[in-house]
Amino acid sequence: MQALKYVLGTAAIVALVVALVVGLVWLQPHNTVLPVTVAPEVIVPQTVAPQASVPAKPAAQQPVRQAAINSQQAAVQTVVGVTQTLSLVAVDQLWQRFEDNTALHAALKPGEATVWVWYRDFSADFAQAKVTIGYPQERLFTASEPAVQVPNARLQKVASSSAQGVWQQLDYARGVIGVVEKHRLDYQGELLSSEFSVLYTSEVQ
Repeated sequence: MQALKYVLGTAAIVALVVALVVGLVWLQPHNTVLPVTVAPEVIVPQTVAPQASVPAKPAAQQPVRQAAINSQQAAVQTVVGVTQTLSLVAVDQLWQRFEDNTALHAALKPGEATVWVWYRDFSADFAQAKVTIGYPQERLFTASEPAVQVPNARLQKVASSSAQGVWQQLDYARGVIGVVEKHRLDYQGELLSSEFSVLYTSEVQ
């Protein structure tokens, strides 16, 4: 897919930017201890059982229950793809693994799709992280790869038009737990838009 080749091409540029940002971070005062761990990932079954029907409730109780369900569904996004702990300057290697995973792409349902990239478990110097690249589970017919959960509801958007500029705009003093890229593709795999978000320590306390 052309979009994947485009994103893969930018990965090398992003890796260089990250290396520069890491150097700048360590030149700044460190008033906050940056976390290097997050909540453990949840491995989900490869098949999703159909949801059972919910009996009708009195009208007065429906809004409360529906609000709770919507809140729970929005709290996390389950992503299926490839995962590896590696140096951030070598993230293009994981992009190549993702692009070469024909079984994963074949399981993708027709229509638009979004590729999620989830960086977390950073090393103390931000030179290394665990990275997952994949599709939302609900957009796949089957899940042949392990799935991870991304704390979608607590992410804060980073205003940037490119992946290269995201890492320069992060507030490292607040404690960066994770960074997410969302690349939206059309039904032919062409890139439509990209969105970038960050999860800070203050958002999980």
